[in-house]
Amino acid sequence: MLIPSYTAQQTIYEFGFVFTPLLYSVTVLANGQATLNIPNSSSRFKAIMKISGNSEMWVALNRTAYPPTGNTFAITTSELINQNNLCREVKGGDVLHFSCSTNTDLSIALYALLNPN
Repeated sequence: MLIPSYTAQQTIYEFGFVFTPLLYSVTVLANGQATLNIPNSSSRFKAIMKISGNSEMWVALNRTAYPPTGNTFAITTSELINQNNLCREVKGGDVLHFSCSTNTDLSIALYALLNPN
């Protein structure tokens, strides 16, 4: 199977990317969790994550995703996805974990890195 590649000269805004066969979508239920196992067909990928509407979602790599619980700064393992796309590098075999407070649609496109460092 041919896996579209991501090249470092391209921006993370997705302009000019070809369609990838590695597209995933799910509706994450309110106060629920969803996970995506990254395939081992490449050693590294760019994962472009998008959510619907004005929702907010939390993502964590290889750990359970949790929203913040207080009004003071604390070290966390989760990162916020909002109306903007979020692009992060992941490895084959990683697991992305997602959590949100309202039902939210999530789309993830994976682009393989041809020459991982």
